Amino acid sequence: MDNVLQSLIVSASLGALIGLIRQWAEQQDSPESEPNYAGLRTFMLWALIGYTSAYISALHQSATFLLAIALVGGHIFLQGLRDKQNAGIGLTTGAAALITLFLGALVYWQHLLFAVMLAALTMLVIGLKQFSHSWTRGFTKEDIHSTLRFVAVTGVILPLVPNQGYGPYAAINPYSLWWMVVLISGLGFAGYILMRWLGANAGVILTGLVGGLASSTATTLAFSRESKTYPELSSSFALAIVMACTIMLARVLVLLVLIYPDLLNALWLPFTLMALPGVLYALTAQLFKKASPGQWRCPI
Repeated sequence: MDNVLQSLIVSASLGALIGLIRQWAEQQDSPESEPNYAGLRTFMLWALIGYTSAYISALHQSATFLLAIALVGGHIFLQGLRDKQNAGIGLTTGAAALITLFLGALVYWQHLLFAVMLAALTMLVIGLKQFSHSWTRGFTKEDIHSTLRFVAVTGVILPLVPNQGYGPYAAINPYSLWWMVVLISGLGFAGYILMRWLGANAGVILTGLVGGLASSTATTLAFSRESKTYPELSSSFALAIVMACTIMLARVLVLLVLIYPDLLNALWLPFTLMALPGVLYALTAQLFKKASPGQWRCPI
């Protein structure tokens, strides 16, 4: 009996947490309106229904849990039809209700860790309502087009490319070649996101630094292509490419030293001399930028 009581309390608590976030989110949206939404108490009851129906299904009637899902789902559907103008229960709340029902069942089935993780993720999704709405309102057509292009290159075309060698010695592998396309597109897409988030110059330069750790060749190709789309940022793209190539030298030196540490004494000076022009270029570019803010162009 003690275990049952503890499980009931855990189920009710998980439901209450989800209901609390749901109630807070709705109060933020319409603080002056009369509350007619599913809140803390409703979600507690849904979790208890889930636990109780799983309990009855295990000990008495096996179809009880499925019946509870059908009843709760039907209630949500009818409530949505009844209150179309000021819907107290929408699709998100309906999904959260069914998840809460399963949370109660998971607690009964002794999958407590999974239930807690699922409850936390559900709370996060509900709590991000205002942020997600304000975030998507700032999207532009170019944002959507850039995302769709990247998704097409990675998620649609890549799985269809054959992963086998062709030609003499099977030296040409289309899958490996397309991975370079994915890497170039990914760096361009990451640069676009950082440009939108941090501003044009900061986003491009940060992408160049990170791209140098991955592939300076891919970074060069990606930014060369992007410079055609955004010619006004060509100077920033040039700086990012130089920084990527400079970072590449440090990356290669670290890898060589990890493989054979004795090479450090012989290689540090040549690598430093090769990196010096890029470092000087970046410093000079920053000095020019500070000297004439708003009209700076890298001295290429």
